[in-house]
Amino acid sequence: MRKGVKFHCGEDLTADDVVFSLERAKSSGYCDVVTNFLDHVEKVDDFTVNIYLTQAYGAILRVLGTGQLSIVCRKHCEERGDDFGRNPCGTGPYVFDEWVAGDHVSFHAFKDYWRGEAAITNGKFVVITDNSASLIAMENGEVDITQTLSGADLPLIEENPDLQLKLSDTACAGGRCILFNTEDPSGVFSDVRMRKAVAYAIDRQAIIDLAYDGIGEPALITMIETMPEYPTDWEGIPYDPEKAKELVVEAGYPNGVTVKIPTIDSAIYSKATIALQDQLAAVGINLDIELIERAAWNQKILTEKDYGITYWAIVLDYDDTDAALYKFSSKNSSNYWNLKNAELDELLDKGRALETGPERTAIYRRALEIIDNEEVAVVNVQNPPRNVAHNAKLMCVVASPEQKYYFYNWYWAN
Repeated sequence: MRKGVKFHCGEDLTADDVVFSLERAKSSGYCDVVTNFLDHVEKVDDFTVNIYLTQAYGAILRVLGTGQLSIVCRKHCEERGDDFGRNPCGTGPYVFDEWVAGDHVSFHAFKDYWRGEAAITNGKFVVITDNSASLIAMENGEVDITQTLSGADLPLIEENPDLQLKLSDTACAGGRCILFNTEDPSGVFSDVRMRKAVAYAIDRQAIIDLAYDGIGEPALITMIETMPEYPTDWEGIPYDPEKAKELVVEAGYPNGVTVKIPTIDSAIYSKATIALQDQLAAVGINLDIELIERAAWNQKILTEKDYGITYWAIVLDYDDTDAALYKFSSKNSSNYWNLKNAELDELLDKGRALETGPERTAIYRRALEIIDNEEVAVVNVQNPPRNVAHNAKLMCVVASPEQKYYFYNWYWAN
């Protein structure tokens, strides 16, 4: 561990804080996805710890860098108890000031930060839930940076000399896609032929043009380009509506079939679902769109797994192929596809134990063939870039695929 690092409360960071923080995360059910590999952590001396794993785990360093495993001050945390979440204490470049629910979070630069005090000494996150209001606030100088923008807003940002628009070079960490329950209670999408029919029926670019103002790239695979295992020569299921019609008939629906598609009541998802409705109707799959609030959707889909088809995004907990694909293991409680494939389970167990290299790449390529082309548990549609608009005088702003913004690097131009 680096010596001389201080917490915001003035305490020195030591091995005791690291052991406390990792064991605290391990005991919390909220962090299972990044702690299920942790066996225990022990102190060696004041600046050394040993971390023992339940198995070899290739993504260990990436996982230790996630927010869930941030190191907190043991003394401050124990003193605050349940109130710690609203009075956090870390070692980063900014110190928490105030949190007013639904309005703002404010902070100031930490003078004792180990890299030196940040150039921007005060900041505030403000809550703006409407895209149009966010754009107006930018134009009026009420906020200096925002990522709450619709595709239609982007040309307006580019035309304004007082503002700048940045797009990430690669897609965000998790593309938008059609999800299937391979144990569909209705029986429709428990038939792989019907899942493949949807894959053949989808014109991705048309969906992107209608639902996302043409922004983003068509997605054929459950992986993003930032991952070293990404196969650049991938050939997914092509657009072939005639083949889709054949599969629908072959599956036993010569007169077509009507199915419900529960959809989050947000334009990000509902507009795409409307586009899907038109395309699938042309091959005999009629979608009955059921708009529901996000929390209810989470309960229905992610918890109860009560659906046949839906539209969402595969959200990654950290930037590693294991985070994207282990969700499809039958051993994973987050497998809301109900996918059960013994070969896939074995591949995913092997892949997560390996570090980056040819063997790991080959394992994950085969896993992708099973998930995307054979089982068709998911049909990927769009890889959206992240966008961020900011005051033109604010320097060093970079659009992050993972939505991680390092304010410490920012400064105001003279």
